[in-house]
Amino acid sequence: MTVSSPHPRTTRVRFITGMVCTRPGLYIFDRYADHSDQPSPASDEINITLRQGNVFPPVRSAGKSAWWKWDREI
Repeated sequence: MTVSSPHPRTTRVRFITGMVCTRPGLYIFDRYADHSDQPSPASDEINITLRQGNVFPPVRSAGKSAWWKWDREI
């Protein structure tokens, strides 16, 4: 049996700063791209909402690139 995805163009679950969003929804900060864990992102940077075509942002309070994990559609 073949199961089709509601978003066939999107097979990733993690995205890095600078990538273009192909699946609109809520994304959660996963980790910094440089693998450091400090400083913590500001509270308003832990969850982000993106629309298709938006670019994944850096964590501005830290001035660092980040990995973002898809959480859910909104």
